[in-house]
Amino acid sequence: MAGHIGLARQNSVKTGAEGETAVDLIDRYLNAVAAQLPQGEREDIIAELRDLILSRFEAREEELGRDLTDDE
Repeated sequence: MAGHIGLARQNSVKTGAEGETAVDLIDRYLNAVAAQLPQGEREDIIAELRDLILSRFEAREEELGRDLTDDE
């Protein structure tokens, strides 16, 4: 898989102090992880990991009844 792995949903993130959103940070993390995976399995693993991270992110927001802060 070549290039940048984009995240599907970006509606519930804030911009950090340095202009980086939570999605940007997650995206950078996923790209670093992807670089360590066998190419044949990379897409599936990253898609599952992306879904898991975003699901937890959204579940926490729902639990709190608000968007997460930069610190959270």
